Amino acid sequence: MGGVPFPRLLGKESIIQEHANKIPTKPFDQDPVVSQVVLALREESGHVASVFARIDPAPPVEWLDVFEEQGLLSLSCTSSAAANNFGWAVPLVDAGGRTTSAPGLNPITRALGEWFTRHLDKSAVLD
Repeated sequence: MGGVPFPRLLGKESIIQEHANKIPTKPFDQDPVVSQVVLALREESGHVASVFARIDPAPPVEWLDVFEEQGLLSLSCTSSAAANNFGWAVPLVDAGGRTTSAPGLNPITRALGEWFTRHLDKSAVLD
């Protein structure tokens, strides 16, 4: 069977490759680049978010505000879209009260956490 496997996934990767290194502009809900990137990152397997996390150089730390605003850093611990209505949201970072014995992170949140660690040397992550 010929053709490109998973063309929708490749399209989302292309969006990430093209736009991830741009600095998002506020208000985020009016920035078409932000909308495209967030939609692509919501691909539930976490593959597209992993592509984002591995881009070199690392996409700018300014994406952190977008991810927080869009809830991408505290998604349900299951990757199923249906479970997002019933699953337990597991934040990437908290004071420990909710995650001391939490299940694993959502694959999107996990991948964005890998990107986040590349910015730990920047003061913006402490705000």
